[in-house]
Amino acid sequence: MSATEVKKTNSAGRNAIVSKRINLSRAEREALVIEVTVNMLKGTMTKGEALKYLRLNLFSVNQTDYAKMVGISRKVLSEIENGKGNYTEAILQKAFRPLGMVVTVMPRDLAILDKARSAC
Repeated sequence: MSATEVKKTNSAGRNAIVSKRINLSRAEREALVIEVTVNMLKGTMTKGEALKYLRLNLFSVNQTDYAKMVGISRKVLSEIENGKGNYTEAILQKAFRPLGMVVTVMPRDLAILDKARSAC
């Protein structure tokens, strides 16, 4: 994994670092998504924590830049990441889509989830 600084000229004419792009292989990206999925299934990570973790580890961007990228406000993104607010499925889908994830309805009981998976 290598990080490359992306520079942009700010309003004062000085160079400012706006983000650090992390170049991950497809396998590394998949491993991060799998790690988050497992933690969410175990109940050790909330969807907000997952969003923040993947935002930082896949894109390495701040909330403002990510919010612009997905078309939501920074305040909404912050509230989702902190488990506040009650947002529609459409807003949550916008936030998670670039991370390779979808918001879905699943049973809380992992035993039921396992039974459903084995029935497929």
